[in-house]
Amino acid sequence: MPKTSGAVVKAIDTKPSQRVHAPRTPGVRSVIVAAALGLVSRFGLHGTSVNQVTAQADVSKSNLLDYLPNKERLYVSVLRELLAVRVIEEVALG
Repeated sequence: MPKTSGAVVKAIDTKPSQRVHAPRTPGVRSVIVAAALGLVSRFGLHGTSVNQVTAQADVSKSNLLDYLPNKERLYVSVLRELLAVRVIEEVALG
């Protein structure tokens, strides 16, 4: 056996790390946004936590964050959903 000095040598990875995403299941984002919409409507933005949304949508926190990386993006998605519903109502009413 060769002698070693006991020093630990760290390998430096010069490539940027890339997050590996699992394949997305169709409809999961819609379920998350619908859950958030209900909670934000009831408790407001500051009264709604990401943990509440994950429980309501029945998804893990990491799964939610894979679709919407932070609470701000989640809220923007809720607002877009509300706007889309409003536009559809306006078109239907003529």
